[in-house]
Amino acid sequence: MLDLSSAKVDVWAAQIEDEPGGLAKLLGTLAGANLECLIARRDPSNAGKGVAFLTPVKGADVRKAAMAGGLKPPESAERALSQTEQLNFEELLSED
Repeated sequence: MLDLSSAKVDVWAAQIEDEPGGLAKLLGTLAGANLECLIARRDPSNAGKGVAFLTPVKGADVRKAAMAGGLKPPESAERALSQTEQLNFEELLSED
């Protein structure tokens, strides 16, 4: 059996251009930030756009840079996921 642990984290989200350099432009605003998780994908409901999710965004300077780059702190990780599509993590983990 696989031992898993979980913790609540603040996940920040931003819309990006779905083109070469779209994610790099966003990440350029966060130079020096110690990001532990980054997920970026196309937004199927908005042609030519994508969405990026990042965590953690810690410290006043990093938070200020994140907001200047267009990142917003969702109320919860579930809300951030609902901006694109809900993922059923239980189902993914139970697959053999």
